Amino acid sequence: MSNDLIEGWRKLRLIEEEEDAIDLDEIPDEELECQVSLALVGKLFTQNSFNIEALKFVLRTSWKPTKEDREKVIEQGPWAFDNHLLLLREISGREQPRDLVFDAVDFWVKVYNVPFVKRTRYLATTIGSKLGKLLDFDETDISTWAKYMRIRVRLNVNKPLPRGSTMKIGGEKIWVEFRMERLSGLRYVCGCLGHNMKECNDYDDETPESELPYGAWLRASPIKMHERGGNPEREVENKMFQDLRSNAKRRLNFPMRTLYPMLRVHQRVVLGFMG
Repeated sequence: MSNDLIEGWRKLRLIEEEEDAIDLDEIPDEELECQVSLALVGKLFTQNSFNIEALKFVLRTSWKPTKEDREKVIEQGPWAFDNHLLLLREISGREQPRDLVFDAVDFWVKVYNVPFVKRTRYLATTIGSKLGKLLDFDETDISTWAKYMRIRVRLNVNKPLPRGSTMKIGGEKIWVEFRMERLSGLRYVCGCLGHNMKECNDYDDETPESELPYGAWLRASPIKMHERGGNPEREVENKMFQDLRSNAKRRLNFPMRTLYPMLRVHQRVVLGFMG
């Protein structure tokens, strides 16, 4: 649509007053830039109708226009409204919101069955590049001997969600499983997001759900608040791990980090899977 407007503008024969350009770079905008820096532009990823006023109400009562809340919203997503993904984008204020492309979503992905000694940042980067783009690597899980490694990845919402990957170790193939935190709106037939089962071209209305190629097993529970910091037992475990790492002459080079606590949301409408 924006390209049509630009092309139409080029075909116009401008009069002198119209050609006299206003230099926007000379107009002060510090106050508005501060407001825009706290804003996010969102799009509900669905082909179905929804109650826009209910969505606005939930967002206003759940998230405040502060830098801290904005960071939490970005880092702790994805979020959902009425079981539909809410795609969010940052905005500089120099573009038009209608020109933003909403084709990706950021997930925390739990990767199961990876041999413990291979749970490195290098592997996280490799998996992230294969899935889309690696955004973060939760190195805290190394100290807790978790069943999985945890990475944050940007995925294309127009493609089927990845269920796992084949890997090789010692000449043998192994299957590594992916499970997404806060996953909503998944269709078990095609593995895509944003449409209902009957709108899916691959849906035959006969195959039992248990035999479909995707299922609820792709969902992973988000990390609880007590599982990240503020826990005396966890602090003891972390110290033990730091001592172990030091004694091993830095053979395990995984700095610790603490995740943000979970953002509380309005209880009347589902905003992601809170676990």
